[in-house]
Amino acid sequence: MNREGSVSDPIAGGSPPTPPPRPQSLSIASTVCWLWGAVLLVVGVYQIVRATAGQRSWTGPTLYAGVLLLLGGMFVFGGFALRRQRLAGAWVSGAAAVLVSALPLHEPAIQSPMGIAMSLAILGLVLANWRHLRRA
Repeated sequence: MNREGSVSDPIAGGSPPTPPPRPQSLSIASTVCWLWGAVLLVVGVYQIVRATAGQRSWTGPTLYAGVLLLLGGMFVFGGFALRRQRLAGAWVSGAAAVLVSALPLHEPAIQSPMGIAMSLAILGLVLANWRHLRRA
């Protein structure tokens, strides 16, 4: 207790401050980021295995797989940061969604209407919840 008789120190017996409530749509955006990142990581690992399995020059396919792995990692990090309501998660997942939509990745799972729709859904949910995000 302080001099006035109120409890202000959580260590001294007061309750810790409650974090702001997380909007459900931000949780959905985080989960979609994780799922989309996992898909990209799996496709990237598949491309690396395929590239190293018998081609003479595998610099191009390996570079392509590296781009997929980088984008998958960006989505996974973005989903983690969005779950924690961090502004960095919005920037990283938004940039990854734009890159996936804009780059000619020639992968049926990524450039399908479902892949574009997932990227647009991430962008829409992030922009709709921008005010709930805070700087780290």
